[in-house]
Amino acid sequence: MENQKEAIIMILKSINFIVDLFNREIQEKFQVGSNVVIANRIIDAKDEIPVENLNKIVITLLHFEREHKSEKIYNLYLSLLSNFEDYYESLKFFEQTIFIQNKLMALEQNNLPQGIKNMKCIEIQDLKLTDIFSLYKTKSTIFQPSALYKVQILMD
Repeated sequence: MENQKEAIIMILKSINFIVDLFNREIQEKFQVGSNVVIANRIIDAKDEIPVENLNKIVITLLHFEREHKSEKIYNLYLSLLSNFEDYYESLKFFEQTIFIQNKLMALEQNNLPQGIKNMKCIEIQDLKLTDIFSLYKTKSTIFQPSALYKVQILMD
């Protein structure tokens, strides 16, 4: 049970680290003062889009799994949804997240949160259109520019 608790804490640290990195890059690129990227659910308990998601890029943990080879390696599947009222704003910020993904692949490992030894790589997962539409239908939301990332973390 202690290992599971530790894993959840490291997963939360990893997501916060990614959100912070995306925000710093977007703030620098577009000279915006507030955070544009947040970690949140796509749909709330009432089957509605949370108001705090409006005009944000929303990162949601869809799933995580432990690598079979190791007790300390986890794969995180993160949905990244660009949820702006103006569709062109959605595309503008979404495009920037694709460039940031390259930066995440080249991270200096000493900048990672304490307890995380390595954030091995981040890659965009290929989904078929039918899978994408099923995901949105399941989440009862409208289609927005989005991507699914696989993040692999190695805990100390």
